[in-house]
Amino acid sequence: MRLADTPDAVAVHGPPCCARCGADLESVPVVRQERRQVVDIEIRRVVTEHQAQTKCCPQCGVETVGSFPPGPKRPCSTGQG
Repeated sequence: MRLADTPDAVAVHGPPCCARCGADLESVPVVRQERRQVVDIEIRRVVTEHQAQTKCCPQCGVETVGSFPPGPKRPCSTGQG
């Protein structure tokens, strides 16, 4: 797998102090850095609510209900639709 050119997040892990003498390294320039990336697959829930409206005809007074798409048959279902 190849490294992404533009990762979604970057975490920088600089050493806070010298491993030998303990001197503070916070403001010391970086000599080099190594990159490693972790690729996670994010699965998220997407909920689409379908609403069938009922309208009353101003001419004759009959109520007519809109049609749901073919997918959802129950108040809550999974999958396409």
